[in-house]
Amino acid sequence: MSLPSSTVLAISHIEGHNTAGFAGSIENIGLRCYTARTRYMIYKTMEWDKYFVREKCRNIKDMKNICPYNAINIVDDELRIDFRFCNQCMRCKIVDKNDCLNINRRNFESFFEAMAMAAKYVLGQYDEPNRFFINIALNMTEDCRYWGSITGNILPDLGILGSTDILALDKATLDLTRNLKLIEKNISKNFEVINDERLHPFARIYGPWKDPYLQIYYGEKYLLGNRNYRIEEILPSGERVNKKLFKPRFPEPLTIY
Repeated sequence: MSLPSSTVLAISHIEGHNTAGFAGSIENIGLRCYTARTRYMIYKTMEWDKYFVREKCRNIKDMKNICPYNAINIVDDELRIDFRFCNQCMRCKIVDKNDCLNINRRNFESFFEAMAMAAKYVLGQYDEPNRFFINIALNMTEDCRYWGSITGNILPDLGILGSTDILALDKATLDLTRNLKLIEKNISKNFEVINDERLHPFARIYGPWKDPYLQIYYGEKYLLGNRNYRIEEILPSGERVNKKLFKPRFPEPLTIY
């Protein structure tokens, strides 16, 4: 007697992510299904502390002090770079007179590729008909809740999206949020919003080299699904229910002070 196949249902809240650009279904599957040690190794593909030439570093304090995001630190008189907190402003390169730092796009893309590979392995444990994904694009915040902090929503509410194809779902989510206007008053003051409308709203916070569409690029490379999609509204928005009710008659407010 054969046992029924297992089913995976991933419910993901859409929010920003300081390394992946945004957190959707691919990020949920590619990172949250692993232990902390494995997640660390996925992040470590960026090799945070190896993208500099020690013998060329003459003014490391200047490079550390000019970074507004504390992505550069000095440990035992050597630089340590944490690309999770880098938004590619390149201020460090302005003061890097000896070409000590080596910061390029590949530093960041290695993480996206490793995450896609990790997601591919998880999905491979389930038959395609038994994979279901839901993206909740409501109350979208600037950062993932892993950090234990929360902000107001930085994008207008979009809705709830679902699909059996993880790549199509995240691509549709990105496309639908791409033209939403950032609510800049709700963005933390320690972020620098990049004034470039060509960038996805999340990339305007985390930098051009953390473009969330890289998840789709590498997801397609590792055959996570089909990026083409068709949107079908199951429960389209309509009038608020209270518009169908009698006109209310609320009491006068209290005047206490």
